[in-house]
Amino acid sequence: MSERQTEFMRRNALLQYLPKMSGLIGREVSERDLMQVEETNALSCRLRAIPREYTSISSFNFDDLEKQWNDTLASKLASSHPGPVVVYAADALACGAMMLDSLSAFRCRFSFDVIPEGVISIATADGKNCATLDLCVRPTGEKIVEVELSGEAWSKIDAGSTRPSESE
Repeated sequence: MSERQTEFMRRNALLQYLPKMSGLIGREVSERDLMQVEETNALSCRLRAIPREYTSISSFNFDDLEKQWNDTLASKLASSHPGPVVVYAADALACGAMMLDSLSAFRCRFSFDVIPEGVISIATADGKNCATLDLCVRPTGEKIVEVELSGEAWSKIDAGSTRPSESE
């Protein structure tokens, strides 16, 4: 694919990606707010290298996510890594992820369908830890979010759970 075709595809992807990120972050996001695609891809490679043994998963009713994140989880994650974080969703590898000064800038105050693909990731800027929020609907219609914490520091954090597992 030519460089021109790649740039055309990126511009088209940005038309959908920027409103998604704005809805996710809670403020207008423009192209200049995004990291370079190359930086985003390098971060993605570092995150994929996190060993699977450094992973923990919790589930919440989606309606409880904002309170759980803002009251508990974000402060636990931030205390183990107080620096900048990167937020990304589908198309980040084509458009660029978004760097935030800290976890406190990500408030988990978004609608369930803001990211139709259903996966949101918040990673430490060094690529050593990641929180992945997987939004899904159970066959019963219940909207849930599975929070996967990865990395040597974040996987040790107890995210708790506000719903029983599906097997219970």
